[in-house]
Amino acid sequence: MGFCSRLEPIEMPRPLPPTTVTQLTPDGRGAVATLSVSGPESLELVGQFFVAASGKSSRQQGMNAISFGRWSQPNGITEDVVVVRRSDDDIEISCHGGLAAASAIIGSLESLGAKRIDSTPWIAARTYGPLEADAWIALSRAKTERVAGILLDQLRGALRRAIGKVLSLVQAGDLDTAHSHLDQLIRHGSVGLHLTTPWRVAIVGEPNVGKSSLVNRLVGFDRSIVFDRPGTTRDVLTASTAFDGWPVDLLDTAGLRDSEDDIEQEGVRRAQKARGSADLAILVLDAQLGPAQLASEHARNIPNAIIVANKQDLASGNDWPEHVVRTSAMTGEGIASLIVAIMDRLVPEPPRADDPVPWTKPQLTVLRLAFSAVEDVDLVRCQRCLQDLVASARDVSSLPSELT
Repeated sequence: MGFCSRLEPIEMPRPLPPTTVTQLTPDGRGAVATLSVSGPESLELVGQFFVAASGKSSRQQGMNAISFGRWSQPNGITEDVVVVRRSDDDIEISCHGGLAAASAIIGSLESLGAKRIDSTPWIAARTYGPLEADAWIALSRAKTERVAGILLDQLRGALRRAIGKVLSLVQAGDLDTAHSHLDQLIRHGSVGLHLTTPWRVAIVGEPNVGKSSLVNRLVGFDRSIVFDRPGTTRDVLTASTAFDGWPVDLLDTAGLRDSEDDIEQEGVRRAQKARGSADLAILVLDAQLGPAQLASEHARNIPNAIIVANKQDLASGNDWPEHVVRTSAMTGEGIASLIVAIMDRLVPEPPRADDPVPWTKPQLTVLRLAFSAVEDVDLVRCQRCLQDLVASARDVSSLPSELT
């Protein structure tokens, strides 16, 4: 048994049923949903429901030609769709986003014997190894164009090539360079883990300092209830946004203060829990009360927080230390500087185009094991770990042309 054998074994692709239908896009709201119908009867099944505007049958459509038309269901309901014949055994259908349209089309195909399968085995059967399969799955969940671009680089082989380079360095005995390359990969992993899971930023502070107004200003719309009375926010409210293309969840928390009210005490407890689980905390102070607040118990208890002096439009002085970000949620003053401060903390080293970026915890686990093996000058163990990570690779020439 190898050193890395305690990690979960790589699951080989399993044979697919004769005719399958798979939703490739994530569930939920979206402009377009994309389905794949695969198998020897796919052309015939699609032809039972799809009527092209051109009048051509499914079999008469040219290969990879885009065909607009209507999907007519047995109950008389129709849906505008775009159909692309990728091969005789692989048909791609695009319809309106959301659950209703995609579910109706899948249901009609199931009524004729097609079997619905999850996208994971569909992807595993069509990619060239576990890294690319994971990248394809993650790409379908990307929330921003920037994140999608990084994952597309990994799908095209950026991480695989980097691991291959490290293996070559180890085999050549250049351990210093191999050590440096592994260290860079692990550092990029701190960003990679958030490509499909947004960073969590907790907005904390005493009641009525403008936390909810600040969240609303950061996301650009009224996500949180704002009322000029302490204790308005009782629960943790989450607002999803993106800063410079990076997905971020802002956690608007209850005001931190002592209270005999059971509900408010629960709100404070949840605020403290949110702060503890967040990737970053922003401590909001009232600019009207001056820098003396920096010596408060809250400031001492959250030493790594970004300090924000809000309500700057109402304050008479500007004698705050340089590290304090001065903002006004009402006027927008300082909001751009706050966003820069947030992203400098979360992504201090943004990956460049084509950089290799590991994006799952198992990948980082293996890379750390390989890093440790290099430090121990255990070349066999290092090679075994890295080979496990890229095992079962197929010929990269099978990559779809639109992704190369």
